[in-house]
Amino acid sequence: MSETRRGANAAKSQGEVGFQTVEHAESTSLSLSGSAPTPGDEHIQSALLKWAPTDEPTQENLDIAFGPQSDQVTELTHAIASLDDTDIQRLDALIGAPGSDSRGLYIWKNQNASNAGDDAASAAGDISANGSAEAAWSAATSVTTGSTRAWGKDVAIALSRRHLIGDTYLQEHYDDATKVWRVAVGPIHPDDKAMPRIGRR
Repeated sequence: MSETRRGANAAKSQGEVGFQTVEHAESTSLSLSGSAPTPGDEHIQSALLKWAPTDEPTQENLDIAFGPQSDQVTELTHAIASLDDTDIQRLDALIGAPGSDSRGLYIWKNQNASNAGDDAASAAGDISANGSAEAAWSAATSVTTGSTRAWGKDVAIALSRRHLIGDTYLQEHYDDATKVWRVAVGPIHPDDKAMPRIGRR
């Protein structure tokens, strides 16, 4: 998992956004083709098909579907699709069992965050959470069928709205919605403050 994340970060730094880069005379586009596709590519392409003009994973289409944090949303989707059983168990444990106080608190905080994010996004005319949520939900469903797979969608929505943090969508809302992932798996944005990690190297 750590190698996958490092690979995605390296790709991002080269402008590849986790895909194979194809050089053109005037621009650089992104392609899902290649001998070793990255886990999560199919979920990204599925979201592009619905939320971008075409399903071709160009940087423009990724930005349209996933918003200003498209690079990070793409990396998150790849990371979700690459989770192993230990990662999933750790995430599920942090959320809590159905009916437990910890699950209730998680749902309450995420609902507050979602409501604030909806208000901020509506005011800004920002719909990037739609494509981000679809890609992450699809990726999470590919690795677990448990009810707690909602963490994938929750963290993707929050990440896609990170640029809206302000008077309505507060830093606290963003942190509440992303804490489980950042504690159990790791950072999702280079400008996020570090959170204490559990159970990972």
